[in-house]
Amino acid sequence: FGSIYGLEGARLRERIAYVLKMAEIGRRRDDLVHSLPGGVKQRLALGGAILHDPPVLFLDEPTSGVDPIMRRTFWEIIYDFSRNGKTIFVTTHYMDEAEHCDRMALIIAGKIIALDSPSALKAALPYSVWSLRVERFIEVFEEIAPLSFIEEAAIFGSEIHIMCKKGFPLKRELSKVLRGKGIAGFTIEEVGATLEDVFVSHARRLGV
Repeated sequence: FGSIYGLEGARLRERIAYVLKMAEIGRRRDDLVHSLPGGVKQRLALGGAILHDPPVLFLDEPTSGVDPIMRRTFWEIIYDFSRNGKTIFVTTHYMDEAEHCDRMALIIAGKIIALDSPSALKAALPYSVWSLRVERFIEVFEEIAPLSFIEEAAIFGSEIHIMCKKGFPLKRELSKVLRGKGIAGFTIEEVGATLEDVFVSHARRLGV
């Protein structure tokens, strides 16, 4: 494979050794590809992509199917490439991974709906974001989502993330509603916007 890109001799052997070490697949160097587990195949694919040390790299969901440790290793490799002046395009469904990028594009139905740095996209969100922690959060979500002062609401793990207009006394007003419905034992606090909040806001605005 490396010879296609002009690698040969000592340079080719050097790059192969680097890839085997980077992808942690040296002990399986003699195995046939079809016999490798999915995560190992992903590592091998990344190794093949960087074997010839390209100036531009396109990675399509590179961490799909790999364990958390290897996922972190992938991003360390990507950072290393970036520090060396390389350009990397990464597609991912993981918003926490997108946080690592210098610039990101949110894409829905094949169209770019937002393009900027992660911090700028979050800062541009026209709402304040709040976290509601409560038992039976799915039932509570269905109760509060239609409230007129809530612009957006989404389940976020075991919490409910709520967006409202900046400056609105969400904690006071939502507490009144919850107590009026006999719901107790909840906490409401303002939190920083996440990229998931940004994506949900854009998606809902487009009716997705």
